[in-house]
Amino acid sequence: MSSNLSTKLKKREIIVTINRGPSFDFFYIGLILIVAGIALASELSVVCLLIAIAGVPILLSKKGIQFDVTNRRRRNYYRYFGLKIGNWYTYPEDDELWLTKRSSRNSGLNNFQRVVTSDIGFTYWFDITVASSTGDIEILEFNDYFEAKKEFEYYAGVLNMKSVDDYGNSLIERGII
Repeated sequence: MSSNLSTKLKKREIIVTINRGPSFDFFYIGLILIVAGIALASELSVVCLLIAIAGVPILLSKKGIQFDVTNRRRRNYYRYFGLKIGNWYTYPEDDELWLTKRSSRNSGLNNFQRVVTSDIGFTYWFDITVASSTGDIEILEFNDYFEAKKEFEYYAGVLNMKSVDDYGNSLIERGII
């Protein structure tokens, strides 16, 4: 259903992967390695070329979140060289999936995309969040409620979590839908 979701069956385990896109957390480190490697290539050509090449995957690293539904574990990961790096944490049975409306642009996801799209008239963001006693984790965000609702229902089923559509419930209470 979702282009940024993949589900794998691994030895009877269900692993759900949600790709969040490019990680700008290490962008400048990768950029510095590339520039330094190229700038110093005339001095130590092979070593500096290797440094520049090593900077490319760091510059292009991706991030996401994985859920091991069978063992009730999750992890935030960074992907370098095709490897997903991050620690697994058990999540409690009482974790819930929430769909909420937010008017603020402050969020940890896709900051570059948000700045670009918010300048062309979007007012609200709809977040799909795992509400947990160990801390909330924002999974995805959308600028269209109905698109968010469709993905929300899909993830709630796949992750086998109790789901709460906070914004939809408020629309129902007000008689809008």
